[in-house]
This record gives sequence, C-alpha cells and structure tokens, in this order.
Amino acid sequence: MDGQTAIEYEGEGLITGSLARLDSRFAEGLAKNLISQGLAKLNKQLKEQEESMGRIVDLSVPIGTGTLSPPSVNARLELTTYHRGPGFWQTSKVEMLLHTGTHVDFTRHTVE
Repeated sequence: MDGQTAIEYEGEGLITGSLARLDSRFAEGLAKNLISQGLAKLNKQLKEQEESMGRIVDLSVPIGTGTLSPPSVNARLELTTYHRGPGFWQTSKVEMLLHTGTHVDFTRHTVE
C-alpha cells in the first residue's frame, strides 16, 4: 500500500444516554471520525519521531590481504581457503588482529 503501514481497526461498543437516541449511522460515522482523528495524530507523531532520528552513515573500509593492522604492529590479514575434492564445498580461515580495518580512534581511547 504505497509503502505505508495500513492499520485496520474493528471494535464494538455500547452507546448509552443521549447518544443512544441518535441515528445509528450518525453514531457509527462519529466513531469512525474519532478513530480517524486518533490515527492521524498517531501518524503525525510517528513521522515526527522518524524525522528526529539521526541517520546511520556506513564508514566501513573493505579489508583484504593487503590491509595492515594498526601501525604499531603492521600485521597483515591472512586468508586461507580450504577445498577438498571431489565435491563443491569450500571453507576459509581468516587471521587478523581485532583492530584491522575501520577503526575511529577517540582521544580517550588512545591517550593514557
């Protein structure tokens, strides 16, 4: 549905007092109107919440066998592929330091 969430509502209620004397179509229309207003308010709140949320920016850097770990170590990533035939399976082993690849240093992380 147009990339939007559809909410359906069905309910029962007992109308008493002066409202009970109204035409049932009027009461039904009034109930639908109240529900519609409530859903419109909810929709507006959800939209405002979505707009106030930050965005996620992917700063990942592709890593491979030429990628060096932090300069203090300069260890390379090692990728070993295992394939035993006949058959169609393959498995790989990756050896690397945990800080290999994307790492944004915060001052408090690097200064003692």
